[in-house]
Amino acid sequence: TAYEKTEHLLPLMTKPFSMRGAPMRLPEWEEELVIAETFAYLLQPHVVLFFELMDFATGERAGWQRLAWAFFRPLASSHSAPGTRTAAAVPHALRSMPARLQLFKWHKGAKQPLPGVQPVWAQFCATNRKPYSSSVYVSI
Repeated sequence: TAYEKTEHLLPLMTKPFSMRGAPMRLPEWEEELVIAETFAYLLQPHVVLFFELMDFATGERAGWQRLAWAFFRPLASSHSAPGTRTAAAVPHALRSMPARLQLFKWHKGAKQPLPGVQPVWAQFCATNRKPYSSSVYVSI
């Protein structure tokens, strides 16, 4: 970023969602998260935003438990193959509709990243991603 000497944005957290109540209740967040970066910066080809679904466990395994993750490339197009771009395609970040992101299972055997690198980066780099039969919708 222009203001700090980091290679990643700091993590943001939504409000918790309580699964208590109806057994078939689906989690839903209608929440605005403000990223302290210019929109032009987010539209660079190397930018990837990560989303993690986490739960805070109590008891013997108290602490944050990683459940699933997804990634979003604001400049990518739904009409192009992964890692490619076509001139006619409209980037996700410029569309009025939310982008549907595939959720992946957290792979505990993924190689741990270097100190200072977010663990979700190792999940992204792993070749054996296992998708959940679920997704998350994101608007930019």
